[in-house]
Amino acid sequence: KGGTFAQGEIFRVCPDIYSAGFSDCYIEVLESYEARSYAIIAIYIENKLWGLLAAYQNAGPRDWLEEDVNLLVQVAEQLGIALNQSEHVQTIAQQKAQLEKALHDLKYSQTQLIQNEKMASLGQLVAGIAHEVNNPINFIHANLAHAETYTNDLLSLVSAYQQCESLSAE
Repeated sequence: KGGTFAQGEIFRVCPDIYSAGFSDCYIEVLESYEARSYAIIAIYIENKLWGLLAAYQNAGPRDWLEEDVNLLVQVAEQLGIALNQSEHVQTIAQQKAQLEKALHDLKYSQTQLIQNEKMASLGQLVAGIAHEVNNPINFIHANLAHAETYTNDLLSLVSAYQQCESLSAE
């Protein structure tokens, strides 16, 4: 959980692991790194411990100079800034992807709305044509009975005329 570094400690320096009073287990771990001396610097992102930067001296003990530690602190600070910016870049990339998806969805919805409007307009056009065709058909249908009566009357007159003509020709 970061120990004292999580509580604000910025660095820890150990000039010689064998004279620091460490447990045998911890010394074994440091020996596996071939470390004889070390400086550990905290890396913070917005005052929150992110990680640790460790510099090891392998050849022998080392008296870490103030300039050495200050350089490592500055490197850790720059790492923290770079990591923070990296997180912002990732956030921006995620927001960009979400906006691109929203734009795609919006374009799709717009296409669907246009298609629906076209279909509605076509439906209105077909309804108008059907109405215009229906009016003359209804007129004809409504007057068929009268036309039949008038046609029968005309045929009766023609038949009567033909009979009168045949009688007068005799």
